[in-house]
Amino acid sequence: MRIIKENTGPLDIRNLKRAYKEDFENVLSCNGSKEKKILFMDAEVGESLIALFEGKTLQNFNVERQKVLTPLKESQLIDRVSDMANIIYIITPNIKQIKIVAHQIDTLKKVRHPAQIFLYLLPRKTLICDRILKDSGIQVDRDLEIYGEFPLDLVPFDDDIISMLLPYTIKECKLDGDLQSLSFITRAIMKLQHFYGPILNLVAKGDYSFAVAQMLKRQQSIANEEIQNTKTPTIHTIMLIDRSVDWITPLLTQQTYEGLLDEIYGILHSFFVTPFFCKPDQRNKHEHVQLNSTDVIFEGIRDLNQSHFKPIILEQTAAVDKLIKEKNNIEDAKKLKAYVQKTKYIKRAKENLEMHLNLIQDINVKTNRREFKKMIDTEHNLLNHTNQSACIKYIEECIFKQEPVEKVLRLLSLMSILQGGIPDKKYDYFRKEIVQSYGFELVLTLNNLEKMGLLYRKGFTANWKKSFANWKKLCGLLNTMDGSDPKDPYDIHNVYNGIAPISVSIIQRLSQKLDDPEVLRFPGKTIAFPLTDWDQSNLSKRVCLVFYVGGCTLAEISAIRYLNKKLKEDAEKRAFGNPQKQVAYDEYVIATTHIINGETFMRSCHERVGKYI
Repeated sequence: MRIIKENTGPLDIRNLKRAYKEDFENVLSCNGSKEKKILFMDAEVGESLIALFEGKTLQNFNVERQKVLTPLKESQLIDRVSDMANIIYIITPNIKQIKIVAHQIDTLKKVRHPAQIFLYLLPRKTLICDRILKDSGIQVDRDLEIYGEFPLDLVPFDDDIISMLLPYTIKECKLDGDLQSLSFITRAIMKLQHFYGPILNLVAKGDYSFAVAQMLKRQQSIANEEIQNTKTPTIHTIMLIDRSVDWITPLLTQQTYEGLLDEIYGILHSFFVTPFFCKPDQRNKHEHVQLNSTDVIFEGIRDLNQSHFKPIILEQTAAVDKLIKEKNNIEDAKKLKAYVQKTKYIKRAKENLEMHLNLIQDINVKTNRREFKKMIDTEHNLLNHTNQSACIKYIEECIFKQEPVEKVLRLLSLMSILQGGIPDKKYDYFRKEIVQSYGFELVLTLNNLEKMGLLYRKGFTANWKKSFANWKKLCGLLNTMDGSDPKDPYDIHNVYNGIAPISVSIIQRLSQKLDDPEVLRFPGKTIAFPLTDWDQSNLSKRVCLVFYVGGCTLAEISAIRYLNKKLKEDAEKRAFGNPQKQVAYDEYVIATTHIINGETFMRSCHERVGKYI
C-alpha cells in the first residue's frame, strides 16, 4: 500500500500553486510592513486559501489574527483591530460582502483608527462594488491604502480538479443577464496556457460554453504567437460543457463515498467539517478536514459506490496493520532508518483509516433510514416514470414536515423536467403549499426556477424544453439508464445507483465523434475547432480539460475518473507484450466554476431577501 502521496495528475498543479502563493505573499506583505496585521476573509474561500498556501505563510508575514468576515458592532470591530497597524480584506465581489466591508471602513473612519486598510477582491473588481463603496462615502484613494484584485482564477483542489469558486454563474447568466463570469472563465483559460502551453483544440456544448468559445477564439487570435512560444503543449483539448445541457444529474442524490459525504454533511471547496468525534485525539467536535488525494485512504474509496466500500476498506485496514507490524521484523539498521522515516505517514494513514471507518458506519446508519430510502425511491420512480402518485405524495409529505426547502425544490424540479412540466392544478397547489409552509420569500425563488427552466407548467412550449420532454429516448441513446454492472466497481452507472450522468455520457460521445447526432439533440449549440496549428501527431497522451460552466457534482467527477481508469487499462492492453510501444490515449482533468450538489444548486437559485440584498 502506498502511504506517501506522489504527484500523479496529468497536469503538474504545483506550477499553479507556486504562482498563486507569490500573489498571496504580495497581498500579505502590505507594502513591506513588518507591523501587526489582521486578515478578514470571505467565509466561502478563506479555508481554501489558507490550505492552498499553508498556514505558516500567515506567520511569516506577521499576520496575528485571521477572521471570517461577518457583520460586527462598533465595539466588536474596535476590539478586534485595536492593536493592529494593518487591516487586510480578501473577499469575493458580491453585494453582501462589500456592504459589510464598507460599513466597517466607515466605522474605522469615524473613530479615526490609525490602521492602514488593504482591500482585495477575488478574482476581479466589479463596477457594482466600486459604486457601493462610493455610495457608502468611502474614497478609495484616501481611505484605502490599496484597493486591488487578487487574481485567484483557478484553485487546484486536487491533482485532477480545478475550481473557480464562482457559485452563481448560471444564476447570474440566466436570470441577471450578467455575463461577467464568462469573461472570468475565458481569462482563466488564457492564464492556464501560460502554465501548460497552448491548448490545441476546443469543443463546446451549450449556449454559454459557445459564448466562452467565441471569446476564447478572439483572444487566442490576438495572443496566439505569444502563447505558442511559451511551452510545449500539455492540454490537447478543452471541452466546455454547460450545466444547462444536463439539469437532471445535479438534482439526483450522489451515491459515491465522497458524494454521500457531500450530501449528508456537506463539503465546501474540498473541506469537510467533522460531524462528531471521528478522529483519534480530536480536540474539537467540529474540525475542518481537507479531503483530497493526500489522504491515501480517502483516495482509495472516494469514487466507489456504497456497495463497493467494504472490500476496499478491509484491504486498506489489513495493509495499514501490516505496515505497523513491520517494525517487529526489522533487524538491520538501514531498514530501521527507512521505517522511522515512514512512521509519520503510517500514523497519519492509521488516523485517517479510523476516521473513514467511523464515517462509513455513520453513513450506513443514515442511508438505511426510511427518509433517505424514500428520497432515492422517489428519484428512481421519477426517472422511470413509474408510481407517480407515490412521488407526489412524498413531496407533499416533505412540505408538511417542513423538510429543507432545497429538498422539496429539487424533487419538484426533477419532476417538472422529466415529465415535460407539472399539470396546472398540481403546479398551483405546490406553489401555494410551499409559500404557506416556508414563507412568502419563496415566491421569488419559485419565479427564478421558472425563468431558468427548472420548474414549469405542463404544455409550456419553449424549444429547449421540448427536447427534454423526450428525455428518456435521449438518455436511452446515451445508455445512461442501462443499470450498473454489479461486478465492476468502476462502471459509470454506479455513481447514481444505476444511472450514468448525462454530462459524462456526452463527454464520452464528443471524445469519440464531434458531430455525434445524439449529442446534437440535447439543448444548446455545439462547436469544435482547433485553437492552434501545432503538430498533434507526436502526443503519446492526450490530456483533455473538461470545463463545466455552471458547476459539476463530485459524482460526475468520480464518473470521469472511471473513464480515465478504463482508458488507461485499454491502452496498457493494446501495448501488452511490446513495452517500447507508446499507445496514445485520452486522460481527463476536470475544471469547473464550482462544485455543487442538489442542495447547493437549489440554494444558488434562491433570491436573497434581507438587510444585505
